[in-house]
Amino acid sequence: MSLAREFGKLADRGSEEQEGLFLQMMMYAGILTTDQPTEHERSEVQARAVAYSERFPDSKYFGALPLPADTDAQSFERILRKKFGPSLEQNEALSQIRKQLARGQTIVPYVWRPKILVSGARTVAQLWELTKRIGRGNGLLTFEMEIADRWSFAVHSDKHSR
Repeated sequence: MSLAREFGKLADRGSEEQEGLFLQMMMYAGILTTDQPTEHERSEVQARAVAYSERFPDSKYFGALPLPADTDAQSFERILRKKFGPSLEQNEALSQIRKQLARGQTIVPYVWRPKILVSGARTVAQLWELTKRIGRGNGLLTFEMEIADRWSFAVHSDKHSR
């Protein structure tokens, strides 16, 4: 936390980057260390965070979402969508890539597919399990490899050969 404190003394409060990085450092320091800020430091950081969010409402470094006290789950979701846009599932460009990949019309590296193109797989290991179990005929789940025009293969599920 001492490094974050010193950075905060040097940071230009008018700089989106410097002040945003300071606020990030303070948040991380509060989570990752046992060192606690004084009540004065806590009030100062909160005031700086409010001022920063007002000065830079669309900052890529640090931000805040004002939430009314009576916010329900649907209202919260609307606020998030307004701030961050549609989810990956609703992204039209990604939907087109998913369709092309499923039909075998495009190539996307296997390791790029979890979460982004195959939402049911959060990691490559989960994607690999899906590929082995239900991948046959689904280009989203097919792992293809070709090496120097000499040989190629595809890994997918084949329940009849077990």
